Amino acid sequence: MNLPFLAPRVGTRPGGPPRRAEEPAGRGIETAAPPASGGVAGLAELPSSRVTEPGAERRGGEDRRRDADRRAEAPGAEEEERSRRDLRGIRHSLWVIAGIAAIGLLTLARPVVVPLLFALIISMALYPVVGRLARLGLPKPLGAALVVALMAGAGWASIDAAGEPLRTWAAKVPEIVQKVRTELGRVQRVVTQPAVRDVPLDKVRVRESDKPRIEVGQVVSLAGGMAASVRAALFGVAVTLALTYFMLATGKGVVSTSIALLPGHALRTNLRRLGHATQRALVRYLGAVTLINAALGLAVAALLAAIGLPGALFFGAIVAVMNFLPFVGAAISSVVLALAAFATFGLTAQALLVPLGFMVLHLLEAQFLTPFVIGRTLTLNPLFVILSVVVFGSWWGIGGAFLAVPLLVATKVAFDAVPRLRGWGQVLGRRRGFNDGIQWLEGQRRARARRRARATAPPLA
Repeated sequence: MNLPFLAPRVGTRPGGPPRRAEEPAGRGIETAAPPASGGVAGLAELPSSRVTEPGAERRGGEDRRRDADRRAEAPGAEEEERSRRDLRGIRHSLWVIAGIAAIGLLTLARPVVVPLLFALIISMALYPVVGRLARLGLPKPLGAALVVALMAGAGWASIDAAGEPLRTWAAKVPEIVQKVRTELGRVQRVVTQPAVRDVPLDKVRVRESDKPRIEVGQVVSLAGGMAASVRAALFGVAVTLALTYFMLATGKGVVSTSIALLPGHALRTNLRRLGHATQRALVRYLGAVTLINAALGLAVAALLAAIGLPGALFFGAIVAVMNFLPFVGAAISSVVLALAAFATFGLTAQALLVPLGFMVLHLLEAQFLTPFVIGRTLTLNPLFVILSVVVFGSWWGIGGAFLAVPLLVATKVAFDAVPRLRGWGQVLGRRRGFNDGIQWLEGQRRARARRRARATAPPLA
């Protein structure tokens, strides 16, 4: 059986004359002459052939030259890669130096930075009120002045109400110091003298030599040293109120203009969304925490009034303010209440009821009320909460401790807004405050669209 389709590959060129025997190999199929008799048996006797595509040798030469050029350029490429690594290391070093310089600058500028941050957080929390007043027809400067005046008046009224209890307890300082010395001396005698251990504690006689040396003058001088801190705090409050007014009155226009000057529509849109989400998260968090702390203060005041401790409302206000400091505030409140109860009732069961009752109320608030109110929208990791309080408290004092949690909330919202940092946002807390803020922003946009549609709709006949 002849196979005519093999003839061009074996004996002839496709579409050309028969191949000459002396034609050099390498341009087609290199093979021996076909057998005389065509057929399948003859095809089986053909020797193995080597296929060489046209131009293969030329391409092989080009590849060899390219490899030679690459080997010749290898030292330059290695030098360039080494330069890139050096530049990357220099860039990282510069970032570290810039971070250290920023920390030092913020530390030195604490008298300015702390009031500025307080004013920023307060203005973000109160701007919805100013916006509502503006929609009612009150200009923003007047609305901002009204809000700041009400806030300052409430603060002044609180300080004035706390003035009388402060004066009362300040007059009791010498008596409290002597009572503390007596009780400590009684405990010391019971511990060091086994003969009086069977005597009831309140029946143990205390000699003057058993009492520790606590000078009243030292306590008074310590209180006098705190006067400078109080004056600095009052100055900071005044600066905060002034900055809050200007931020409420003109801050939105400044921020909008600054964002509009940035290049890129996507960047401007993301910054606006981040600002709205941060504001929304802070408003919800600060509002909820304020109501919870006020409720805890009232509950503690009712408990102290039932026990019979003088100045129950005063100590309830201290508990409410200190509860803005997570963990640390509860410890300070416990110490203050224990000292007040000890100074009033002595070492009795009635005195122990005061700190124990406060601890029970605080546990109920921390374990049930706060997770129920705040945990549905934003839950912060307790480890990072206490770390932020300790770090900012050590860095900026008591003002930094109060700023720690709001700054942590803003940091979590910012992390949730950046796709690369959302994992770290989940490390700081479980909920995504940025998504909640975006949903609120979209709801506000739809509400404004509905109001515009109703305003422009033609009246019904």
